[in-house]
Amino acid sequence: MAFCAQAPTDPAGHSTGYAALAVNGELDAFSLCTETSTNQNNIVYKATNETVNAASCYPVTIQLVFPGH
Repeated sequence: MAFCAQAPTDPAGHSTGYAALAVNGELDAFSLCTETSTNQNNIVYKATNETVNAASCYPVTIQLVFPGH
């Protein structure tokens, strides 16, 4: 697994905001899920019913904001 910051772009190649966390080039594989026993929210990579209660999840993009920018 390779974690990196990837700049989101529009179809014309222009930047659309802050860099986002990617794994193996995937920006859209993260979800925010609620752990029902503790009511804790967790960021999960490739959420499935085998790893979490997938019904409690929704897709998110993790933007990376660096101090001073």
